[in-house]
Amino acid sequence: MSKWHALWKTVRPMNLLIMALTMWGVYGAIIAQLDGLESHHVLFALLTLSIVLLGAGGNIINDIEDVHVDAINTPGKNQIGQVISKNWAMSWYFILTLSGLLAGLIVATLRSDIFIFCVILFIALSLWFYSRWMQKQVLIGNFVVAVLCALLPIIAYLFLDPYLTDHIKSYPLNGIATYFDSILSLNIMRFYAFIAFSATLAREIAKDIEDVKGDVRGGYSSLAARSGIGMARTAVILLLLLTAVVLFLLHPFDPFPDVWTWALLIIIFIPILISLVLTFQLKSSAAAARLSRWLKITMAIGVASTAFFWFL
Repeated sequence: MSKWHALWKTVRPMNLLIMALTMWGVYGAIIAQLDGLESHHVLFALLTLSIVLLGAGGNIINDIEDVHVDAINTPGKNQIGQVISKNWAMSWYFILTLSGLLAGLIVATLRSDIFIFCVILFIALSLWFYSRWMQKQVLIGNFVVAVLCALLPIIAYLFLDPYLTDHIKSYPLNGIATYFDSILSLNIMRFYAFIAFSATLAREIAKDIEDVKGDVRGGYSSLAARSGIGMARTAVILLLLLTAVVLFLLHPFDPFPDVWTWALLIIIFIPILISLVLTFQLKSSAAAARLSRWLKITMAIGVASTAFFWFL
């Protein structure tokens, strides 16, 4: 394997693709709700690139910090120290992270919006501290990753928010209808931000179960390492049950579910139900790996469901 191929595997391109599709899915779903809303595809593409570059850098620094643990949990999978050197990988971490920050700064400058750059800077710093310290603490690292994933739909909404406000002011004669469309856009963001948060948190705990052997030997205080697989499994079950209840209450349509809402909820609930079944059956690291893979599929299904709003 060449070092470029190893670097490509290290940045986890499939995860980066899901990140980009999440942002574009929510972006497209919101734009579809407001006729005549001016789109800013090129600028949003640059913003997406910024986040993806930060994510790629975060994956590299995470593998650098996890070399000794990964040697126990997944021998041969981590390419750092095998195909590519730690110094070379660290160089690419800085290149990708600084490029992501630069792209974010360009977006913020063109929009005269310092807040969105602060969010991007927060992501970069969080990824660094997660890899260096947070992932070794009980639930703290899991929570940070879940928050960062939830930020993807939120960032898409924050990008469009100034244009939503201008759009409402531009249509005073249709103000009420436009206002309620903007509320729907806000609810779409909340809906998918919660899906991203809860599915990611459940998956992170499942991954801790999968990696419990190496985490114990590496001194990581994950929930599974500190309290046992049974406690971690219970946490995933409770989280998935809470997710199902909250998603029903948080559905984007008011005041009552209609046929469209039921269709959307079923699309989301079926993967959650399958995840629950897999969690109840979880008794080993191999089973945790299957659950982790399925939760990633659940997240991908959630992203795909944003297309529902494009045709509403």
